[in-house]
Order: sequence, then C-alpha cells, then structure tokens
Amino acid sequence: MSVDLSQILPGEKIYKDPKEVEELWQKEKDSTIKDEKIDEKLKQAVTVYEEGKVIKGVIVAITEEGVFVDIGYKSEGVIPLSEFRDISKYKVGDEIDVYLEALEDEEGKVKISMLKARYILLWDDIERYYKEGTILKAKILKRIKGGMLVDLLGVDAFLPGSQIDIKPIPNMDEWVGKEIDVKIVKINKLRKNIVVSRRIILEEEREKMREQLLKELQVGQVREGIVKNVTDYGVFIDLGGADGLLHITDISWGRVKHPSQYFKVGDRIKVKILGFDEKKERISLGLKQLEPHPWERVGDKYKVGDVIEGTVVAVTDYGVFVELEPGIEGLIHVSEIPLAPDQKPRDVYKEGDKVKAKILSIDKKERKISLGLKQLGEDPWQNIEEKFPVGSKVKGKVCNITNFGVFVELPGGIDGLVHTSDLSWTKRYIDPSKMFKKGDEIEVVVLNIDKNERKISLGYKQTQENPWDKIIEKYPVGIKVEAEVVRVLPKSVIVDINNEFEAILPISEITKKKINKLSSIFNVGDKVPVKIKEYDIDNYKAIVSVIDYFDSDEEYEKWWKEVSKVK
Repeated sequence: MSVDLSQILPGEKIYKDPKEVEELWQKEKDSTIKDEKIDEKLKQAVTVYEEGKVIKGVIVAITEEGVFVDIGYKSEGVIPLSEFRDISKYKVGDEIDVYLEALEDEEGKVKISMLKARYILLWDDIERYYKEGTILKAKILKRIKGGMLVDLLGVDAFLPGSQIDIKPIPNMDEWVGKEIDVKIVKINKLRKNIVVSRRIILEEEREKMREQLLKELQVGQVREGIVKNVTDYGVFIDLGGADGLLHITDISWGRVKHPSQYFKVGDRIKVKILGFDEKKERISLGLKQLEPHPWERVGDKYKVGDVIEGTVVAVTDYGVFVELEPGIEGLIHVSEIPLAPDQKPRDVYKEGDKVKAKILSIDKKERKISLGLKQLGEDPWQNIEEKFPVGSKVKGKVCNITNFGVFVELPGGIDGLVHTSDLSWTKRYIDPSKMFKKGDEIEVVVLNIDKNERKISLGYKQTQENPWDKIIEKYPVGIKVEAEVVRVLPKSVIVDINNEFEAILPISEITKKKINKLSSIFNVGDKVPVKIKEYDIDNYKAIVSVIDYFDSDEEYEKWWKEVSKVK
C-alpha cells in the first residue's frame, strides 16, 4: 500500500526509517479510533526541515576547512572557523544550535550558520537589554574602521571609537583583548547590527559623581584632581565629576610663563577651592594658596645691606626685576646700574641671567625690595682720569654698534663711544657695522672724559696718521679725475676719489638748472668726471665740480644731455 507521506506534517520532511513510518501510517489509517501513541511515534519518526529556522546539529569533524555538522540530512553542513570565538572549546560529538539557510546550495550542500543562530536565539534578550539599559560585559576583539569589534554574549557588536571613553583615545590598539562594561545603544534586527557604548556608562557615573561633588563642595576645601587640559591661561582639573580652572596666576607665587612648565595631562595634584558659582557651575582653584605667601617671612630671611643672588625675570627701560625666590622680587633701578650713556638695561641684561645685588630697602607693606649694583664695589669712575688719560691709547672690545657710532668696552667694564666722525680721516661711515662687528678688539685714543655725565669720547682714526697733507699734495686744486658715486643726498652727491678719500659734489657744481631730485640723475656706482675745486682742511673736506671739469659749454652740455637722457 502506497503512503502519501506529504500529508503527515507540513514542510519538507526526511524520514529516519521509511518502513516504520509506513507501518505506523497503515495502523492509524485502519484504526477507526485515533491512537495518540501511534501519532506521537509517527511524528518522532519524521524530521521536518524548514529553511530560515534554528535546528540542532552534531559536530562530526573539525578541520582547517571548517566545522562539519550533521543535522540528519543527506549531507553535512560546514560552518567556517571564523564563527567560533574559541574553537578549542568545541569537540566532535557536541550538539550545537545552527541556522538553516538552505538545504542545498549551488553545490548541493547544506548551508548552515552558528553565528546567525546565536543572533536569533539571543535577539529577544538583546531587545530587552536595549530597552532596559542593562550593563553587559563585552570583550574587545579587534580594531575595525571607525571603532572596535566586540564579543557581546557570543555575538558580534560594534563599539564606535567615540564611545570607548569620555576623553579621546590616543591608541585604540591598546584596548584589544580588554573586557569592558557596555550598554546597547542601537539595534537593527534585519541587519543583525548591534551598537554598544562604554562612554554612556562613564557619563552616567560622572553625573552621579558631579551631583555628589557639588553637594560637598565648599570654598577653602583642599581636594585632589587630575589634570585634564593645559592651556595658555591655566589648567583644567577633573575633581571627580566636575572640572575646575586653576588660573595661571594661581599656580605659583612667582612668575609663570606657561602652565606647561608645571603640569602635563594626567598629573594628579592637590588644589584649594577658591570660588564656586553654583548656577554657572564654575569652580576656581588655587595651588599657590596651599602655602603661605613668601612675603610673610621676608623680614626673617632678608635684611637691608645683604648681598643676594637672584635671577633676572624682566627687563624694562627703568630697571631690572630680579627674583630672589618664587613670589619675592626686587628691582634694580636704572640709576643703580653702571651703564654707558647710550645704553639701556636690556643692552646688558636678559631674562634668565644670574646677578648679585645689594638690598637697599625693604617695604613689607607695598611688598617692594630695592636693589643696587653700584654698591657692590668701588665706583670705576672714581679715578677714571688716572686710568685713561686724555690722549692715551687703549685697547677694548666692540660691545655695541649704532648708526651714530661704536661703543667700546674698556678695561674695568667702562664703555666709551667712537662717533662716526672719528672712525676715518677720509670717509664717513653711515653704517659702522660695515667697518666693525661685536667682539672685535680694537685700539682707540681717549679724546675726552666727562666724569659728571659718565661719558668717554674715543677716536679710532686718531690711532692712524692724518693723510690729508699727502692727499692735497697728490690731488692739488684744479686737477681733473674720475670719481665714483657712493651716496646721493638731497643737495649733494658724495663721490669717492680712487678709493683714497671722499669728496662733496654740490648740486650747484653739477648744473645750473633746477632739479627736483638728484637721485633722478645719479645712482650709486656711477662714474662722474670732476675737478678738485677746494679743500676745507679744518673739517677734512674736499669740494669737487663737474661744471669746472669741462673746458667749454658745448662739452658740458653734451655730457649733461647724455646723463639726463639716460636717466
């Protein structure tokens, strides 16, 4: 008798023992009364396979190709090893849940997945955990684009990089392998996507800590915190739920150039609560207030007349500020600093210099200390005329160069000035730096000493023979030469004669015509025909003329036409 097995149960059916099924079916058909035992045995003898369902399977082999699972069908299914977190925990004979994707794929093999089965079996729990905000354990598996892949209850979930911590993570690779607490923040059943967050737990904890902190906070309290951020104007400290600002002015009793001199992110420090605005939730912190102000013990440590050593912390036109210790500074007024007439404190001192000075006065009420340098030793100007008699030659070092001359440091630390007019007999140096550089050792002659004004005039050209007698003899008045333009002035041109001396070419000796600018006619380096017109021997000057150079008006006009045409 033929049995229509498709009527037994819906779906695709595989029969464990077809003979037994046919016998049971025949008994049930011949019986006029329904036999429940026969019906139950019939159902047990039939396995129903429906694609898209979770079924049981038994591991029959574990190889490099994957895990082979017997589901009772005509062929076995193969699950990739990547679906198993730790394959060492599985062995042949273990029964596992699998998701039946297809009874036969393109190759006629059963297609199953253990990972999808986990998602289906866990999904109801996942939805409940998501709705209730349950804190779950998750293990970070590896870093992926945008964040981390984590193992959550045996299934994959995504932890975005921004949700790992409250603060930015410098190296996310260090988190791989760690087990952390997370909450599910987003799910998609169709795509089987689960997004989790650790940050939301930290923020909730921080909010609880903040509420507790604000209840306990009082001005004057000393609390411990962690440096969260360092800026130009101060340091933000995490007090455990709320941030406070340690302003740069409250870091030290001394001067602070930048907070980074004292702190780096992550430092744990103790601070004092200076102020608290409950509405704006602003907390002002202090570090220097943990210690008494240094001025409270100034009278015990410093006395008028003491010689101290300190560090230059600021240099101004009116003096130099010296730090004796953090929070205590003294001022060396410019009048108490031995300086050359044209020197300023910043020409001698710079921040960071170590200096010794004598305490002249202490004003505890105004918190001021006056210091002096001149009082440290004998005044070098006391017997200056004996040290450097006028007319004497002395060697010194170039210590400063200006547009009006060169300062030379003489033995004993006194500076003298060589004016530009005393640098050369025959040339005027507009830029003395072309002649000397700082540190050059040169010989000079003492020209004049003004003890009251503390000024010494020096000469460099006076160390050499005056060449003007020989110049006049070699270039007598009336001689014609070719000169080179070295400077163009508003009403004259300075020319060089054979690199031996400079002469003045007035505008009246160039042309009788009106000229707005001589620079429109001459450039530095131009060659000009001139005639020596006269010498001013008292002032060491030579006057030359272009007009007198030519023997006729025709020759001059021809030259002038060429010169003005070119320009």
